[in-house]
Order: sequence, then structure tokens, then C-alpha cells
Amino acid sequence: MVEHRLARLSAVTAPNARALIRDLTAVWARLTQHLDGASQGRRVVSPSDFGFHNALLRPDGRWVFFDFEYGGWDDIAKLVNDVFLQPAVPVPFDLFEPFLDRVIGNDPTERRRISLLRPVFAVKWCCIMLNPFLPDTAARGAFADPGTDAATRRTTQLEKARAAFQRLTEMI
Repeated sequence: MVEHRLARLSAVTAPNARALIRDLTAVWARLTQHLDGASQGRRVVSPSDFGFHNALLRPDGRWVFFDFEYGGWDDIAKLVNDVFLQPAVPVPFDLFEPFLDRVIGNDPTERRRISLLRPVFAVKWCCIMLNPFLPDTAARGAFADPGTDAATRRTTQLEKARAAFQRLTEMI
């Protein structure tokens, strides 16, 4: 999936995004050399578009997720990492270990695998943030937010992607 996203982004001609796309592609090439031991783990039902904007806290302290538009059966590593990497409502990384305790318990192999895969999902999110540079997703963005012009949307998303890329380089 990440390779497909990077391939689509390779057609972007905007000079202000090209350097970041080249850097992302180079990081991806390095990451894939070290992923042999990270095959798919336990699958869970994942909302995929995780964020507190798609959840309600019940009076008993449990969370209920109500937006499963992009949901499905996913590797638990995707669920866990998406919680902390999705840009809409960032969850602080100091909650990563307590979250793992609640989601997977004390399984050292799974914990290592989830951490090993974090940069993979970080690359994915950088690619997603660069979607406004792709013609088909730029059109959807204009439809979803007609009050913001395409150039502003691209500039905003490029800055978010650059910040996410900086965090990615700090984790590898």
C-alpha cells in the first residue's frame, strides 16, 4: 500500500513537494530492507480513521467508535500506530506504552513488532498528507472544503507532511 502511494506521488510535479517525496521514497527504501521479521500479526476490527473526533467516551469510561467508513480487519500494528500517527487529533507519544498495555498486554514479541512497524505507518501518513498534490484527491478536497483554495490546502498539507517527516526521521 505504501509503495502504491509513493508511486502515485512520484508523478507530482510541484517543486515544493518534490524534495519531500524524494526523501520519503529514500526512507522507504531503507525501511523495507529491515522488515522481513515483521510479518502480519494479530488482526482486529479497526476503525482505521481513528481519532477522538470519531469516538465517544461512555459514562463507564469505555470508548465507543462510531465511524467505520474506512474500517475493517487490520493488523493490530496498524491500529496502534494509526492512533499515534494520524494528524487530525494527535495522541501524545508518552501514552504509547500505556496504550499498548491496554491493547495487547505484556507480549514482548508483539510490542517489538508494533514498534518496528511505526516508521512504515509514519511514511503512509506522510503520503496521505500529500494527497492534495494528486489531481483526483485534490478534486475531493475542493468538494469537501469549498471555502479553501487548492493552493492553500496544498501548502497546509505540505507543512503537516514536513513536520510528520521530521518526526519520522527522529524515530528511525
